[in-house]
Amino acid sequence: LADSNTVDHPAGLAVDRGGAVYIGDTGNHAVWKWQNGFLAKYAVAQSPTGLAMDASGKLWIADPGQAAGTLLARDVTVAPNGTLYTTDGRLIRRMLAGTTSVIGGLGDRARGDGGPALEARLNNPSGLALDAQGNLFIADRDNHRIRKVDERGTLTTIAGTGLPGSDGDNGPAITASLNAPTTLRFDAEGNLYVLDSGNKRFRRISSDGRITAARSLP
Repeated sequence: LADSNTVDHPAGLAVDRGGAVYIGDTGNHAVWKWQNGFLAKYAVAQSPTGLAMDASGKLWIADPGQAAGTLLARDVTVAPNGTLYTTDGRLIRRMLAGTTSVIGGLGDRARGDGGPALEARLNNPSGLALDAQGNLFIADRDNHRIRKVDERGTLTTIAGTGLPGSDGDNGPAITASLNAPTTLRFDAEGNLYVLDSGNKRFRRISSDGRITAARSLP
């Protein structure tokens, strides 16, 4: 049976089409699969900080502890066409058909919202998610913001003021304050869930741009 004491420092999370949940366990250097109340070891990984399930049912693992000879990644997300997006805590990369390109984070702090993501400077981007339209969302952790990159490559802020805080629930996400957001996931209705790690809670951003508290963490 699933035992919360089995998992040590969970980080990555993914769900397959059958409803099984995969957990990146950085403390035990493993990926666990939880299904029907049972927890079983699924894979061995040095530091599985990000997980993503693609359309074919393949699990992708961001494992910065095993970066030698591979692409360093702290988180990963996959588009329906198989395009991979990764972050290494500084740059955002896109991988398709064996070709890797940087799409965000190469610029300086004088550039940012309203311009190309490639010319912006992100501050420890830690989590990625794609919406149904193919827009990429970034947990810009140390800027205390959630950023969006549209299909044209333009960067905008959709949540967070840039200063750490916890206010703004039940109002527009763009005027709310976050504290070191790290992980992003969309649900089937298009709501974006944010692990607001500095505030030790989950927050939900609805499709109309309003933010609410989803759940506090112990």
